[in-house]
Amino acid sequence: MTVHLVGAGPGDPGLITARGAELLATAQVVVHDRLANSALLDLAPASAERISVGKDPDRASPSQQEINALLVDVGRRFERVVRLKGGDPYVFARGAEEVAALRAAGVDVDVVPGVTSFARIASITEQLVAGGLDPQTPAAAIRWGTRADQEVVRCTLGELPSAPLRSPSVIVVGDVVGDDLAAREPRRLDGLRVVVTRAASQASELSVGLAARGAHVVHLPTIAFEGPTDGGSGLAALVADPAAFDWVVVTSPNGARRLIESVVDLRSFGGVGIAAIGEATARVLRNARLGVDLVPERAVSEGLVAEFPHPDGPGGRVALVRAEIGRRELPDGLAALGWSVEVVPAYRTVPVAASDRDLAQVAGAHVVAFASGSAVDGFTAAVVAGDRPPVAAVIGPVTAARARAAGFERIVESSDARIDALVDAVEEWWRASDADAPN
Repeated sequence: MTVHLVGAGPGDPGLITARGAELLATAQVVVHDRLANSALLDLAPASAERISVGKDPDRASPSQQEINALLVDVGRRFERVVRLKGGDPYVFARGAEEVAALRAAGVDVDVVPGVTSFARIASITEQLVAGGLDPQTPAAAIRWGTRADQEVVRCTLGELPSAPLRSPSVIVVGDVVGDDLAAREPRRLDGLRVVVTRAASQASELSVGLAARGAHVVHLPTIAFEGPTDGGSGLAALVADPAAFDWVVVTSPNGARRLIESVVDLRSFGGVGIAAIGEATARVLRNARLGVDLVPERAVSEGLVAEFPHPDGPGGRVALVRAEIGRRELPDGLAALGWSVEVVPAYRTVPVAASDRDLAQVAGAHVVAFASGSAVDGFTAAVVAGDRPPVAAVIGPVTAARARAAGFERIVESSDARIDALVDAVEEWWRASDADAPN
């Protein structure tokens, strides 16, 4: 049993160390503070427990002693615990105290460094002036360096203590302040604030793609995935005798993952046709060495029906692996072609309650991203109309129709079902819009 103290870096989620990302990917519990970029939490498995212990001046926060006790508790009960800290665990992050508490309790500790940012403006200024620096020396402070919401304040050394700054900030003093202190090249989505509503287990790819182009990502998962109400008996029956079907149709990456997790021997699917709606779904199957025979050009139910073959004769059977509750277009369309269709529920979509703090972050966002109609429903149920962004960026015409019915002023639809295509669509809209897009 080990608690890993992982430095999240200065802000940009792409700057976490490879070791830190590896540990997050296998964590059972993630204890995180407010300085760690929330996009990093998506690197942890969906099953991992996420515990916020951030010290926030605007709300009641746990004491360091309480945090130490929590780490000892989870460190004794779980094999893989990540304590995710902004910057570096040992620089203004109380890492030494946490290490000491864990070791005293007999819990193994592993420290993964990270690049940090510094504060303590008043004392630093006083010491520099006492050491001989002119109070008129140029100075600057950078907050949230490398992040999309980076702030830079320029002034003189003597003005630093009274400047409108907040922790954490990096202080720069001297003629170098005359140089460009952007600390990051301008990016195509700079200034854009995007709400990502995907389930925590799926949000990482979209969040990282948006953040890499400069967007500030706000995470508000509105749905989660759980096992079907049949306890998985339908999937178990399918994988026990897949040869009883002529085709297996998989409608989503989540369904594909659930199917793969249930399979004992992939060779049992030999001779069975495999169809996948969308390249993302096909990629999950192919990565597991399961061949895919049909991916429709249009990644929607109607597109699959249009390209699906007729049965060779009576008795043709199709197993439809999908969410427990879904649209009737696909099973009805396949039945109209002459197939006997058995719906195999692989998972069910459930709503996720949003905290007041999460909802507060939605204010001021320019656009909210949806990958499914259920995400639209979850978002509109959680966020009152007056607090919703005016624009919805969506994957697929079905999701677009749901967002349109929900009353969004503008719908931005991706060219296909890929996450990259959704990010491209958001960028195209942002650059063409009248919002505060960079020139």
